[in-house]
Amino acid sequence: WKIMKEYMKTDRMLKKVTTDDIATMPQVKDKKVIMGQLIMERILQAVYHAQPTMMPMIVFNMVQTSIRHGNNSSACIAFASMAMLYQCMFDNAAKASDLVVVTDQLLNSPDVQEVGRVKAHAMQICYCFVHHWHSPIQQTLAPFIEGYQAGLYSGNTEAAAYNLSSRSIHLFSAGRPLPALQHELESFASVCAQLNQTPAQNMIRADLLSVRKLRNTDNGEDSFDAIAIASTNSDVMIRAKIVISRMEL
Repeated sequence: WKIMKEYMKTDRMLKKVTTDDIATMPQVKDKKVIMGQLIMERILQAVYHAQPTMMPMIVFNMVQTSIRHGNNSSACIAFASMAMLYQCMFDNAAKASDLVVVTDQLLNSPDVQEVGRVKAHAMQICYCFVHHWHSPIQQTLAPFIEGYQAGLYSGNTEAAAYNLSSRSIHLFSAGRPLPALQHELESFASVCAQLNQTPAQNMIRADLLSVRKLRNTDNGEDSFDAIAIASTNSDVMIRAKIVISRMEL
């Protein structure tokens, strides 16, 4: 009930403004608001994997704060995440598409400070969860590389790694030939290991196991036990991915 209450409140606030209104809102000046948005942004990244049911409430709070006080770099994450909720949770593709446009405008706005810090994360959200519902999935592949590069450039290696993880599953869905797909996933997993981004690496390795099973090349050399890892670190997303993969294969 609390989630639906805050959703309706946020939805009403968004109905009162256009995409251009949001993109041209003044920049936040209050340092307390900026810090609060930054804290919620950091929490959002953690709860997505550990406690997904908390995610909508944080997103609603961030969107409401942005509409009331104006934009900053965290607003890119707020509106991108709200687009994801509209698309995946509330089945409203039109509003999801509008907020992706808003996110893109903010990412390319010269007025938004420190936008490079969030570009990789915002692109990963938009292209992983929204864009492929509105355009061919092939068109999402190149932006994941751009997001990966943006993450490396800004030092946001976590977002860079998740762009590779998202590209992995989209390559699978786009019908990339299995030998080429296996080679690319192995490269991605190696990169994530070098970046010390174990969660994204585990997501890629889970996809890689599926590819190896389809090719009948799973010789047991990779001792990766995704279920055990998911149980150990409470990563709900990895557990769900493995369960789905086992059902499909």
